[in-house]
Amino acid sequence: MPGRPAGALTAAAVTITIVDPLGPGFVTAWPTGGARPEVSNVNTGGPGGPVPNFAIVPLSADGR
Repeated sequence: MPGRPAGALTAAAVTITIVDPLGPGFVTAWPTGGARPEVSNVNTGGPGGPVPNFAIVPLSADGR
């Protein structure tokens, strides 16, 4: 972000929503360049309506 020193932002507060799942699945968010975590942020058991979840997602050193 303009006007922010590098590394000033370390995480993002986000709501991740699976809108119209067709079957079981998951979504995982993680910083660019990092290893994928072994846990997910949102899970769905099958078809159905929206599945939202709030998460604090770490950012890479360049804010991605």
